[in-house]
Amino acid sequence: MRDAVPDDAAMARYLAAAAVALGSPYPYGWAEDAAEAAAVRTAAHEQVDDWREQVRLPYLDMHREYGAAGKAAS
Repeated sequence: MRDAVPDDAAMARYLAAAAVALGSPYPYGWAEDAAEAAAVRTAAHEQVDDWREQVRLPYLDMHREYGAAGKAAS
């Protein structure tokens, strides 16, 4: 089954309602394992640095100008 929502705010409300309906805050209330976070911290920082370089490349110009690919086609 698919549910369509008109915008981001409606999607946020939908996700919050779904979490309440499940009786669990997952995926919104999980706890972070400190050892796991420490294990990936260096690689995460490397990925952020890589993205800072990637975001400047011209292949993203269309996305910056028109938004998501579906919007450019319309």
